Amino acid sequence: MTACFPVAHPLPSLWLEGNPFEDYRSTPELPTHADIVVVGTGLSGSSTVLELSKTPNLSVLVLEARGASSGATGRNGGHLTPLSFRDYRLDCQLHGQAYALAVRDFEMQNYQELRTLIDTEDIQCHFQNDSGNVQLYCDVDAYQEALEDLRVWKADGGNAAGVQVLDAEKAKQMSPLAVGAIRIPASQLTPPVFCWHILQQALRNPKINLQTHTPVTGIDPVNHSETCGPWTIKTPRGTVTASKVILCTNGWSRHFNLVDIVPVRAQVTAYQNLPEIEQHEHFGFSAHHGAEYMHERAFDHTVVLGGARDKVPGQEIGVWNDAEINPRVAQGLDDYLASHFPRMCQRSSSLLLPVRKRWTGIMGYTASGRPYIGETKNESNVYICAGFK
Repeated sequence: MTACFPVAHPLPSLWLEGNPFEDYRSTPELPTHADIVVVGTGLSGSSTVLELSKTPNLSVLVLEARGASSGATGRNGGHLTPLSFRDYRLDCQLHGQAYALAVRDFEMQNYQELRTLIDTEDIQCHFQNDSGNVQLYCDVDAYQEALEDLRVWKADGGNAAGVQVLDAEKAKQMSPLAVGAIRIPASQLTPPVFCWHILQQALRNPKINLQTHTPVTGIDPVNHSETCGPWTIKTPRGTVTASKVILCTNGWSRHFNLVDIVPVRAQVTAYQNLPEIEQHEHFGFSAHHGAEYMHERAFDHTVVLGGARDKVPGQEIGVWNDAEINPRVAQGLDDYLASHFPRMCQRSSSLLLPVRKRWTGIMGYTASGRPYIGETKNESNVYICAGFK
């Protein structure tokens, strides 16, 4: 696979409407030096910049290939869902019980801290706080496997507070195809709005410089005999030197040939639910181990549905063009909504909710299923935080 690179004109997503950092540059000219260069302004990048902004006299240059938070953060399904019991036994098998328990505790801690931050800072990101996520099962065997994951996780000491098992009768009230469901703690939000808020906070520090539409084309040591920096960061607008580089580039990380992260294109459709429809589900749904995911925004009844990659050969693995949709995936999403949630669609003349927008986004997968976080293997002072799917 060749190295991937963000396309210049991606499809607009629903989340990115009104982006205050679409064309933002702290200074007209690109600085020639910074203590640290951060590449990417999604959830990882913007959070990293916020933490760095708390260090006095540290110059930080933030480079974004397009508008701020316009990668996967600005194109996902809008879910904030901890791992909980899901795939617990598989994680135990692959990585050991200690890891499987620890990663779930870590995700729940992160979930609670994000909820607290959004509440404390009054971040207006359409947050549906602790509304839950229903894992929907349409296959008896899959449902029994999920129940066993939950049982073993609890027996091993997993914190199952807030997890609720729903029987077939209750599950069918949500979808006629369901044979069971399990509801776990979760929330929904508009992710880039959260990022824009914390970027605004970080930019209060005059030592933080954000440059959008400045893609990084390469990273090389200033002295080619050294692999610990300082580093030359190449862009079409010029070069920058920095002592440290932090890559928060997720699905685009393969471009730098430092870690093996495979880009995978996901697809989402936003439908307009009708006010008179009786079924308004203001919590998240997931199915097929997260392959399909949906939620309805409470404030405007927009239904956001993603998934259906299994409708095409290769499942969009290795695809990084988010300037187009796959028509077969789009049809798969429409069919999924109509078949699994017919009550939403029954009063529409076309038996499908009106489409507001369709878009794609690039995820980043690793072979182990675990992200890369920390210093890269062969280059000192180059760090990465990527591979989160």
